[in-house]
Amino acid sequence: MTAALDLGDLGILPARPAATVDRVFEPRGAARELFACRAPEVLVVGSAGTGKSRSALEKIHAMALANKDMRGLIVRKTAVSLGSTTLVTFEEQVLPVSLSHGHVMHFGGSTRKATATATAR
Repeated sequence: MTAALDLGDLGILPARPAATVDRVFEPRGAARELFACRAPEVLVVGSAGTGKSRSALEKIHAMALANKDMRGLIVRKTAVSLGSTTLVTFEEQVLPVSLSHGHVMHFGGSTRKATATATAR
């Protein structure tokens, strides 16, 4: 199922207009609450496979698309676990649509192990 990710509907008011991107993601339940949350720090807990990481990554990505010059931080207990889990989810499930539409681009590394991504201007 393809759903349009509309930042306004999810409680995120962009600082500048952001493009609506068709993607295969629709936040539900606690994930939808995460999108509406405006707290400076959020702790998400739950069973494996419930979408915690994907939801957090989608929100960070949506916020970066909506807010020019935003800086974000993604952490895990170890760098190895970040690279083998979270970054794989980000590269395989969150970034592809934005990369293919030219909304973001890799820089400073290979497309497999990019040091960063930037919002296309």
